[in-house]
Amino acid sequence: MNSTLQQPFSRNADLDVVKGMLVVVMLLYHSASVAEGSHYWQAIQWIPKRIAFIHFAFLIISGFLCGWHYLPKVEKEPGKVRQRLRKRGFKIIGLVIGLNFILYSLGVGHRLDALIKAIASPGGLMRNLVISVNGSLVSFEILYYIGLLLLAASMLLGRVNVWLLLGLTMGMLIVGPAKGVTMVVGLGLFGMVIGMMTIQGRFEDIWSMLENTRGIPVVIIFGLYQLLYNDIHYIMKYIGKLWIAYSIDALLWFLLFVFFFKLIPGSLNHFIRLLGRYTLFGYILQMLIIRIVYMFIRRFDIPGYAYYGISIVVSGMLLVLCTLTLERLRNRSHTINNAYRMVME
Repeated sequence: MNSTLQQPFSRNADLDVVKGMLVVVMLLYHSASVAEGSHYWQAIQWIPKRIAFIHFAFLIISGFLCGWHYLPKVEKEPGKVRQRLRKRGFKIIGLVIGLNFILYSLGVGHRLDALIKAIASPGGLMRNLVISVNGSLVSFEILYYIGLLLLAASMLLGRVNVWLLLGLTMGMLIVGPAKGVTMVVGLGLFGMVIGMMTIQGRFEDIWSMLENTRGIPVVIIFGLYQLLYNDIHYIMKYIGKLWIAYSIDALLWFLLFVFFFKLIPGSLNHFIRLLGRYTLFGYILQMLIIRIVYMFIRRFDIPGYAYYGISIVVSGMLLVLCTLTLERLRNRSHTINNAYRMVME
């Protein structure tokens, strides 16, 4: 393994921008998807379809962080790093179980009788809660997959050569089933490979070129890709490899976020980076806020786009308020800071 590991960009800037923007895109996605089946849905159903890459993006960025952040550390303290990855993986899976228990107890989002019926047989249990998670029965399902990814990373990181890991990942994605644990964990491991290669300096020349050209090639490629978006997605869906299209979506959006926000100074830039440091908290909170806002707004007979706009504004403002409040409380109270770290980190 390459012992000379370097960082072509800092986590404090670019990665936090990407993660913060993913939370924003997730808010845009769930503000629409939560209304599925309602009288709002017909007008806004195209929105979650267009940004469906967001689930894949969270997996790829989580894997990237495993490779980019932990590869240098696993060489020095392998046992400690692997234990931290395992602990965080189990903690995230525990959060998914706990949050869904609360939602089911409150009768919010899902019906208990539907869950019991779906998992009544061993096969149903495996299909809906183990080898794949049924989003119609479980909320925060993407976190379950991220937890599994962290457990896989704890076993592979520092033990498997980057090229061997790339081959393993491609095998999982190309030969494996089109959905379920194999596909989503494979995407996360693909992100980990990119993170490992990045920290080893393999993309340094490309990154320098993009910075010297102020990201203009990214904008051009992104624009061309959008022109071919429907054709590419149709072809990938036809051959049963839609994950390829969504992965390209995610990687291009990552790069666009980074170079776009280099042009935006001030409070907006600062807040997006702050949100990037609270990705898990922001992801969970915005889903809860959106559900509550939807339960209130659905009583009114308004157009779908009006609902969507109100939901984004109200949910976004509450997310901003809660995140800034948490940041202030953590800075002022060791007890709150320690409690946050125990649950979220």
